[in-house]
Amino acid sequence: MLEDIIHIRAAKVSDLSSVLSIEEQSFETEKFSFRQFKYLLNKSNGFFLVASIDNRIAGYLILLKRKGSKFLRIYSLATETEFRGLGVAQKLLENAERIARKEGIEFLSLEVSQNNTKAISLYKKSGFEEKRVILNYYNQGNHALALSKRLACK
Repeated sequence: MLEDIIHIRAAKVSDLSSVLSIEEQSFETEKFSFRQFKYLLNKSNGFFLVASIDNRIAGYLILLKRKGSKFLRIYSLATETEFRGLGVAQKLLENAERIARKEGIEFLSLEVSQNNTKAISLYKKSGFEEKRVILNYYNQGNHALALSKRLACK
């Protein structure tokens, strides 16, 4: 099964050049820099995961939480072009849910460009619901959708 070859682990500094390459492929504007990724990697109120296939970084996920909040925010999620459609993003989302439950978090939340129909489809298929439209969220005047998912208590 393809899912079995996708491995998820905490990101390391040595992963950041691959993560930066994925960022460049995935986003037209408002890309994170190496310095920003390094900062996020060392942030104590977050989680920075990478997915690998055959020892190659296939995707990444950054989660941020506020102290005392019931929400864990999906800050960034992206997959290497070559590995899209193989379940990498889905497996990263499953790990986000696992982390949230372990942390006692009730909701996952995120913002996504209204134009990113593939990502929106993935999130909705994963149980996220549209909460609102955020006008002019991105620099180019693009709107965002705010999505969230209530996690079942286990």
